[in-house]
Amino acid sequence: MSGVNGTNDAIVPGIGETEVELSIALAPNDLKGVPGLIHSINSIAESASAGNENERLMLVEMARSLVRALETPRETMIKHCWAQVGGDTFLGFQSTIG
Repeated sequence: MSGVNGTNDAIVPGIGETEVELSIALAPNDLKGVPGLIHSINSIAESASAGNENERLMLVEMARSLVRALETPRETMIKHCWAQVGGDTFLGFQSTIG
Protein backbone atom coordinates (compact mmCIF):
# COMPACT_ATOMS: atom_id res chain seq x y z
CA MET A 1 0.00 0.00 0.00
CA SER A 2 1.34 3.41 -0.93
CA GLY A 3 2.04 6.00 1.76
CA VAL A 4 2.66 9.72 1.54
CA ASN A 5 4.00 10.98 -1.80
CA GLY A 6 3.96 7.52 -3.32
CA THR A 7 6.34 6.02 -0.77
CA ASN A 8 5.73 3.04 1.47
CA ASP A 9 6.94 4.94 4.53
CA ALA A 10 4.24 6.00 6.95
CA ILE A 11 6.50 8.72 8.39
CA VAL A 12 8.06 11.17 5.97
CA PRO A 13 10.89 13.36 7.28
CA GLY A 14 10.03 17.05 7.25
CA ILE A 15 6.26 16.55 7.05
CA GLY A 16 4.41 17.41 10.21
CA GLU A 17 7.50 18.64 12.01
CA THR A 18 6.70 22.33 11.61
CA GLU A 19 3.38 24.05 11.95
CA VAL A 20 2.25 26.93 9.80
CA GLU A 21 0.71 29.82 11.69
CA LEU A 22 -2.72 30.20 10.08
CA SER A 23 -3.37 33.64 11.54
CA ILE A 24 -0.93 35.02 8.95
CA ALA A 25 -3.29 34.05 6.12
CA LEU A 26 -6.38 35.31 7.94
CA ALA A 27 -5.21 38.73 9.17
CA PRO A 28 -5.45 41.92 7.08
CA ASN A 29 -2.25 42.78 5.24
CA ASP A 30 -1.80 46.30 6.69
CA LEU A 31 -4.65 47.35 8.96
CA LYS A 32 -2.47 49.98 10.65
CA GLY A 33 -1.86 51.71 7.31
CA VAL A 34 -5.58 52.09 6.50
CA PRO A 35 -6.15 55.48 8.21
CA GLY A 36 -3.20 57.02 6.32
CA LEU A 37 -4.45 55.63 3.00
CA ILE A 38 -7.95 56.96 3.66
CA HIS A 39 -6.51 60.38 4.53
CA SER A 40 -4.47 60.40 1.30
CA ILE A 41 -7.50 59.35 -0.76
CA ASN A 42 -9.61 62.09 0.81
CA SER A 43 -7.02 64.81 0.26
CA ILE A 44 -6.50 63.93 -3.40
CA ALA A 45 -10.24 63.46 -3.99
CA GLU A 46 -10.94 66.96 -2.65
CA SER A 47 -8.39 68.55 -4.95
CA ALA A 48 -9.07 66.35 -7.97
CA SER A 49 -10.62 68.14 -10.88
CA ALA A 50 -12.64 66.63 -13.64
CA GLY A 51 -10.42 65.82 -16.56
CA ASN A 52 -7.16 65.62 -14.61
CA GLU A 53 -5.98 62.16 -15.63
CA ASN A 54 -2.97 62.08 -13.29
CA GLU A 55 -5.10 62.74 -10.20
CA ARG A 56 -7.61 60.12 -11.30
CA LEU A 57 -4.86 57.55 -11.76
CA MET A 58 -3.42 58.40 -8.34
CA LEU A 59 -6.86 57.86 -6.80
CA VAL A 60 -7.21 54.52 -8.56
CA GLU A 61 -3.82 53.36 -7.27
CA MET A 62 -4.55 54.56 -3.74
CA ALA A 63 -7.92 52.79 -3.78
CA ARG A 64 -6.18 49.59 -4.86
CA SER A 65 -3.64 50.07 -2.07
CA LEU A 66 -6.50 50.44 0.39
CA VAL A 67 -8.07 47.19 -0.82
CA ARG A 68 -4.71 45.39 -0.56
CA ALA A 69 -4.24 46.71 2.99
CA LEU A 70 -7.71 45.50 4.04
CA GLU A 71 -7.52 42.12 2.30
CA THR A 72 -6.10 39.07 3.97
CA PRO A 73 -3.46 37.08 2.06
CA ARG A 74 -6.08 34.33 1.74
CA GLU A 75 -8.53 36.70 0.04
CA THR A 76 -5.81 37.99 -2.27
CA MET A 77 -4.94 34.46 -3.38
CA ILE A 78 -8.61 33.57 -3.90
CA LYS A 79 -8.95 36.65 -6.10
CA HIS A 80 -5.83 35.79 -8.10
CA CYS A 81 -6.53 32.08 -8.43
CA TRP A 82 -10.29 32.11 -9.04
CA ALA A 83 -11.88 35.44 -9.79
CA GLN A 84 -9.35 36.77 -12.28
CA VAL A 85 -8.89 33.43 -14.02
CA GLY A 86 -12.66 32.96 -14.24
CA GLY A 87 -13.10 36.43 -15.68
CA ASP A 88 -10.34 35.90 -18.24
CA THR A 89 -11.85 32.57 -19.24
CA PHE A 90 -15.27 34.14 -19.66
CA LEU A 91 -13.87 36.95 -21.81
CA GLY A 92 -11.99 34.44 -23.96
CA PHE A 93 -15.13 32.35 -24.37
CA GLN A 94 -17.20 35.40 -25.29
CA SER A 95 -14.73 36.45 -27.95
CA THR A 96 -14.96 33.03 -29.64
CA ILE A 97 -18.76 33.09 -29.95
CA GLY A 98 -19.28 36.79 -30.58
